[in-house]
Amino acid sequence: MSRISIVDLEVHYCVGVTDEERAKPQRLLLTVDLSLDFSSASISDRIEKSIDYQQVADELVKFGEGRNWKLLESSWIISRTLSWRGLSLNLCS
Repeated sequence: MSRISIVDLEVHYCVGVTDEERAKPQRLLLTVDLSLDFSSASISDRIEKSIDYQQVADELVKFGEGRNWKLLESSWIISRTLSWRGLSLNLCS
């Protein structure tokens, strides 16, 4: 398994313990660790065997739309929801 990180991805999510805190999106910086076996991509030199980092970033930005969380620790929900194509997503905020 190889790991690639997206560092300091800026997102705006509604997070906070109180209703007032969650009323307006707050700026968060996410670090995303992506784990995948890249051997197929390196052998074939085919982009579709790799990760589309822009797609990952776009989905994380959109993920917070219409949602809110009381705790930053709830980010495990994002990891579980956005795991696809055998990727292992770990988020740090």
